Amino acid sequence: MAEITVSCAGDGQLAAEIYGHLCSKASAGYISLVEDEIEIDHKSALTRDAVRQILESFISSNSERLKNYQVVESGDIFVVGIVAETSKVDGLLTCEFCGYFMPYPEDLFVHKRMHAGGG
Repeated sequence: MAEITVSCAGDGQLAAEIYGHLCSKASAGYISLVEDEIEIDHKSALTRDAVRQILESFISSNSERLKNYQVVESGDIFVVGIVAETSKVDGLLTCEFCGYFMPYPEDLFVHKRMHAGGG
């Protein structure tokens, strides 16, 4: 099982490029590519911090082509892609207290009451 996953949000070509870049930095035997995801085995010498630095370096070295791309980390999962601004997401309402998204005003009302303890 992989310890670290790098997802390229559906972009298989980008995943292949990042895979090649990661393999040039560490032993390719512990890194695998499956469609748009790269899995890095825990036996690899790469730490989460090292993976983050390699991904950010890759993006900055391709700054013209990947100028809107970012690395988003959640635990042992990295997502490389274009981050949408929440204000530009049509049809979703946002809780101003915690940023939670929901599609219906009724759900937002109930959710906000939970913050106030008014269940």
